[in-house]
Amino acid sequence: MALDIQKNNWYVSEAFTFKTIAYIEKQSSTARKQLDAKQAWIINCENLSHMDSAGLAWLMTNLAFAKKHNIPLNIQNFSLPNTLLLAEVQGVLQILQEKASQGVQTTS
Repeated sequence: MALDIQKNNWYVSEAFTFKTIAYIEKQSSTARKQLDAKQAWIINCENLSHMDSAGLAWLMTNLAFAKKHNIPLNIQNFSLPNTLLLAEVQGVLQILQEKASQGVQTTS
């Protein structure tokens, strides 16, 4: 299972890529509507094996949703070297770092 959703705690594992993202987005779009806005939303990437640009787009979709609905979002263990490099090349890493001071944290 690539995405294990337990209320406001989401655990990502395996690969978030073009091949898997449609299924993951179907799962997460329903779960986003059920988030408790009074609690922090945690996306834990500890068991993530690979993320390509489709996975980064999914992550940015969640950032936008959290901002729109004033839900504090904490992205934990987002530290795959190749994914960080990809995020930097695409300009997404800078956005993640800017959001870190507004309740979104990339921690390892």
